[in-house]
Amino acid sequence: MKEYSLSVKVPHHASYVVRNIPNVTVEQRERALKATHYNEFASPAGMLTIDMLSDSGTTAMTDVQWAAMFLGDESYGRNKGYYVLLDTFRDIFERGGEKNWKKIIDLVRTDCTDVDKMMDEMYLCEYEGGLFNGGAAQMERPNAFIIQQGRAAESILFEIVKKIMVERHPAKSFVIPSNGHFDTTEGNIKQMGSIPRNLFNKELLFEVPEGGKYEKNPFKGDMDVRKLVELIEAVGSENVPLIYTTITNNTVCGQAVSMKSIRETAEIAHKYDIPFRSCIHKRLSKVWK
Repeated sequence: MKEYSLSVKVPHHASYVVRNIPNVTVEQRERALKATHYNEFASPAGMLTIDMLSDSGTTAMTDVQWAAMFLGDESYGRNKGYYVLLDTFRDIFERGGEKNWKKIIDLVRTDCTDVDKMMDEMYLCEYEGGLFNGGAAQMERPNAFIIQQGRAAESILFEIVKKIMVERHPAKSFVIPSNGHFDTTEGNIKQMGSIPRNLFNKELLFEVPEGGKYEKNPFKGDMDVRKLVELIEAVGSENVPLIYTTITNNTVCGQAVSMKSIRETAEIAHKYDIPFRSCIHKRLSKVWK
């Protein structure tokens, strides 16, 4: 018996949900583009075959993920998901990774109806210690604030930075470099009177070679660290209050950023005593100092 190798991999998943994609003609696309003045944010998503604008919610979910959606609580205030996220923060910043949030998830997953148990172990747990669960005291101690969207959190961050900078250096303009500022980040920086600088990796500017293939480089979203040093030296480190890295580099179509680039950028920031903020998909941020 002769054996033949397959040209495709054996599947390891099954699809449960599909979404229909409309047939849109070139003429219809051109009409929509002209009517919306070639603004990608105004382009009707229902006419798209592939959405290259969004990096959120465009991938398939597993059956377990879909099942978890039915456990969700759409209450606008302290819904069940809030307490799961709050205890995850406590695990990370207080307990050193004891994974107490798993107990909280079990209370949600089993639909616990014991009100006293829910109050003691979830709703009012640790109300008087550590990361505070509401009330005026959460402004009086170290805390993590849960904000509904990255853009909103970023706006608050830059308002705080602006207030500090205005108090210390009134009427002074600063330069904030990045490997590629997200559009709202750049807008917030300009709004507070500073200058955003995008220091794209130099390979992004290469002309497409004959044949259309670059030399393999999976990290085209890296910071151009040589340009970063040149910029700091040119304007003075005292005029660079913050260095910003976006992961992935959203501005250039979500190009990947290497750990090597992050380490080199952090080393430069440390050398010049400049805070370094890395922002992951606008969802999670960390300050390196």
